[in-house]
Amino acid sequence: MKHSVLGFQQTKLIENGLSVEDAFVLRVIKDMYSSATMEFKDFDGIKYMWINYSYLLDQIPIIGSKRNLMRKIELYGKEYLLLRTLEKTRKGKKGNFSYISPTAKLDELQDYDLMTESHKGYDKTDIRVMTESHNKDTSISDTSIKDISLVDFFELIWKLYPKKEGKGGVSKTQKEKLHKIGIEEMTRAISRYIKAKVGEDKKYLQMGSTFFNSGYVDYLDKNYQTDKPIRPPMKIIVEDRD
Repeated sequence: MKHSVLGFQQTKLIENGLSVEDAFVLRVIKDMYSSATMEFKDFDGIKYMWINYSYLLDQIPIIGSKRNLMRKIELYGKEYLLLRTLEKTRKGKKGNFSYISPTAKLDELQDYDLMTESHKGYDKTDIRVMTESHNKDTSISDTSIKDISLVDFFELIWKLYPKKEGKGGVSKTQKEKLHKIGIEEMTRAISRYIKAKVGEDKKYLQMGSTFFNSGYVDYLDKNYQTDKPIRPPMKIIVEDRD
């Protein structure tokens, strides 16, 4: 079994009832939390990040809707993977503003206690055997979503695609090509294709192998057009013959 999925231990994801999609959301949250560009606020000595659901959904549109994303965040709070708090004001504006902070339980899902299980004798201060992290100043140093392996990358985008047929028809060379495009843009491409086919019977969708070999191209950032120009009707010239 593949040990690591997006920097999380697969066995621990399963133990906690978490899917690859959950791992994807949690990975994005962890990466955002490590960024100095995000907005943070201190509550009782713990650093919380303001969560803009619209922005987060823009990063992972495959989740489908803001409501689904909010349900997931609520679930992670109930499972103590995230600390959550709600503020009624932000920068002088009234409303409901959500703040979250990763917990030690979420940190424990990550890859860096692998060596503890295999008894390799690392010192307890080694990052690979740490099982707790203080939220007061947390930053991630494990594999980011941009650096996932080729195998993990393809497993993730395959999981996101609705018609899972022909997986073996995607060569390693093609997977490497997709990997260079990146997880974020490929996620957008899949989402665009799905939205374009809303209402169509699933059987009429491209097979997974067809989409990942060539079908995705029209849905990449540089090629995708929300309003495709309508072609003018073709002129037919009829020659008079005597």
